[in-house]
Amino acid sequence: MNCRIGEISLYHQPATASAAPASTNRNFATAAGRQTISFRYNLKFPFKCSSRQIHMENNHSSDSRGALIVLEGLDRCGKTSQSSRLLQYLEGLGHAVESWRFPDRTTSVGQMISSYLANKSHLDDHTIHLLFSANRWEKRSLMESKLKSGTTLIIDRYSYSGVAFSSAKGLDMKWCKSPEMGLLAPDLVLYLDISPEKAAERGGYGEERYEQLEFQKKVAQSYKMLSDASWKIIDATLPIEDVEKQLTETVLDCVATCRKGKPLLELWLS
Repeated sequence: MNCRIGEISLYHQPATASAAPASTNRNFATAAGRQTISFRYNLKFPFKCSSRQIHMENNHSSDSRGALIVLEGLDRCGKTSQSSRLLQYLEGLGHAVESWRFPDRTTSVGQMISSYLANKSHLDDHTIHLLFSANRWEKRSLMESKLKSGTTLIIDRYSYSGVAFSSAKGLDMKWCKSPEMGLLAPDLVLYLDISPEKAAERGGYGEERYEQLEFQKKVAQSYKMLSDASWKIIDATLPIEDVEKQLTETVLDCVATCRKGKPLLELWLS
């Protein structure tokens, strides 16, 4: 669906009554360009870690928008099944909603990632991390457009996965976060909590590169370090219907808040 998007002005908090200078948009474009991936191993990103809010100027009386909802967790925790159930539930209530998944294997970058995950190619750990990040940046503009048009997005894996898995390999967590800074911050992160041992008992485990018990234990530890105020921890060992009930209740509250004009924020800039 093609949507006409109003002008975006970015400004640093606290907000003032005056309009943001025109140079702000140019500065953001330059910063985003610096983030768009370099494959040099000791990459450093010159970010100023300040929170930035995306102000939506449109013809509506309020800044009503869709919610950005992310499902995270270990492999085989049930994210994909619950994403599908959430999609059907919200559609049934008449909400505009889409389900996305990262990595998006339909893009050129995503196809490289898919080959790597299927053990058909081998890449340096820094390189694959930057590819995962690039895959998310490929979709950032469309993501913002969808949200501002009122569409809620349910995302199966996001930046938290990228950082958790790469840091579990031994990469510096701060370095792993750097190329993710400036992506849209989720309104709600639903972390499906399950022990690595329980996840390993589920069907299909071990089909992809990262589905190894000892590695998943390290990923779980990395996730704990990434938890923030946007996270809701859900017991993924409960019956699937009980997990769904908890998710839908939390998601409905989030969607209502975003429809009232909750501002969009950018990830890890504060």
